[in-house]
Amino acid sequence: MEISISVAQSASITNSLRDPDWFCEHILRSPNYPWQSDFMNAIADLGRAKRGEPVLINHGLKHRFTVRAGHGKGKTHCLAKIAFWWLFTRTGRVPCTAPKEAQLKTRLWPEMRKLRAGAIQDFQNLVTINQLSLSVAGDIDWCALAETASQPDNLSGHHDPWLLVIVDEASGVDQKFIEVVEGAITDPDNVLILSGNTTQVTGEFYASHMREKVAQLYHRVHVKWEEEPTHMRRWGEEMISKYGLASPVVKVRLFGEFVDMQEGQLISAAWINAARDRKWQEEGSFPRLRVSCDVADGGEDETVVTVGQLYDTVTRMLKQYRFSFAAHVSPIETANAVERIFVECGGNPKKGDDIVIDAGGAGSGAAGYLMKRGLPVIAHMGGTSADDPKKWRNRRVQNYIVMRDAFRDGAVYIDQDFCDDTTWDDFFIPQMTSVLTKPGSERLEDLETKLDMKRRGLKSPDMADSLAMMFSGLRPVIARADGALSVFTVPGVGARQAQEVW
Repeated sequence: MEISISVAQSASITNSLRDPDWFCEHILRSPNYPWQSDFMNAIADLGRAKRGEPVLINHGLKHRFTVRAGHGKGKTHCLAKIAFWWLFTRTGRVPCTAPKEAQLKTRLWPEMRKLRAGAIQDFQNLVTINQLSLSVAGDIDWCALAETASQPDNLSGHHDPWLLVIVDEASGVDQKFIEVVEGAITDPDNVLILSGNTTQVTGEFYASHMREKVAQLYHRVHVKWEEEPTHMRRWGEEMISKYGLASPVVKVRLFGEFVDMQEGQLISAAWINAARDRKWQEEGSFPRLRVSCDVADGGEDETVVTVGQLYDTVTRMLKQYRFSFAAHVSPIETANAVERIFVECGGNPKKGDDIVIDAGGAGSGAAGYLMKRGLPVIAHMGGTSADDPKKWRNRRVQNYIVMRDAFRDGAVYIDQDFCDDTTWDDFFIPQMTSVLTKPGSERLEDLETKLDMKRRGLKSPDMADSLAMMFSGLRPVIARADGALSVFTVPGVGARQAQEVW
């Protein structure tokens, strides 16, 4: 390969081609973790074998690679390094994909920008990075570019002797997309990389590690706990202390193990991730806006507000907000925050939009403030009787069971910007999956109480509680001029329909 740019002198290319660790240390100035070194050298082994040199890692000379790990192990950082190494040593093309474009925009491309900024100046001059593409030496065909996995046909046009396909967040990629990728990587020097967390127990990514007929096609990498970067050690120890070694959250987020559900777990992490990965399509019915609020009394608990849309057959979660109000101002500050969010989201009582608020403790004051302002408020009391006391122990249990059924049946959509990735990984998923069922009679469904959870060392699942209240079937009330409360009626919405559990 010949190019006439100073950074690409033959010695640098030769050293980088034969030793990706040399490239990372001397060109990118970002040395590899041990597992990253092994992974990159496994890819480099394909070139070594072709040149008649000794193979170091990839003795099966696999052209497909799959890496699984927990949170914060440097997977995306490694993918960015591989893309740069590939393009520096070959005039190739690197299409990168993930279930949603935002995942590339907020994860992989920022890693590429950081690596480029820390590299030697000649390399920075060589590479141009745009929002979702990068080019080498000004050549638009010598490039890396983002292709969303929601549109498989986008990848079918990529054919190149030096094609490297990167699939990030691979656990959420549809099998149809993998079939398109397989049709693109037909040249003998093409390479496919799957990378992700172990959040799904179906699909190609799961099969590439756990089903032998598929796994034998891949060079497999499992980043272990002991390979944890130092700065993540404390986080991992806190996760173990908080949830226990047997917890699915710990097994998935820390150890990179494929786990569906532990005994008694109400909602699977796979269902929750699928709800976020699921592409929104208009359901056809007219949605009602709902704002639900779990109110904290202060301390370490948080006040959490969830915004969603209720359709006839599905529920769409739009956004979740977290607040820490001091106990003495919590009622009024909560009421102000909820009203502001309801108004900003276009809430209109005449269209059936409503507010569900936890009316116990500090929440009773917040609910009262909102009612006096004429807003359609459902004063939710989790310990009160359920619609069918023979089926659910109380209303909190009813809401959670209805929510579970909706997640299980694929009737929940969660927008990508519902919360940021750190909040999703470190708080939302752990809270949602920490709720356990409580053994009882075959007919009566029950959950462990918040007190039970605190005995297990867990904090109140405020984010999960707020989400569960989105599924309340109660009707809102308003304050009348005489100070009494009455049911808030909506034209065209009958009492029976208003009381249904969606």
